Amino acid sequence: MAEDSDLLSAMRRAGFDEVFIGIETPSNESLKETGKFQNIKSDMREAIHTIQQHGMEVMAGFIIGFDSDTDDIADRQVEFIQQTGIPQAMVGMLTALPGTMLYRRLKQEGRLLFASDGNNTHCHATNFQPKMGSEKLIRNDSLMMTPSMM
Repeated sequence: MAEDSDLLSAMRRAGFDEVFIGIETPSNESLKETGKFQNIKSDMREAIHTIQQHGMEVMAGFIIGFDSDTDDIADRQVEFIQQTGIPQAMVGMLTALPGTMLYRRLKQEGRLLFASDGNNTHCHATNFQPKMGSEKLIRNDSLMMTPSMM
């Protein structure tokens, strides 16, 4: 979207003043892990600023709990959100949904704990054993919900 100035201008003329983007994470390793290559091919900070310059606020979705996430992921996400001026960030723990490749892989690895309904923003739990450990993941998720993020 950010690479298409005509689209952004048309959206603004049509009355768009907000967009929601699934950024997921500032970690290129985690983006590669999930196959979200469209978020790697351009600088996400610049892309967000381009959209903002067209008069639209960028709301964004983020996830923690990828296998390649490091212990500082919450700090990195907060820094990214603050640097880009994202006014509303939806942050949730990674959840393996039935029928997905992630679900099948985690089940095969013996890390799946239970089937999930997909709610990853209203509880501090995930349905698999994360590589960083459940306690660290919950601590990171809690850090994302503190007033210092705002």
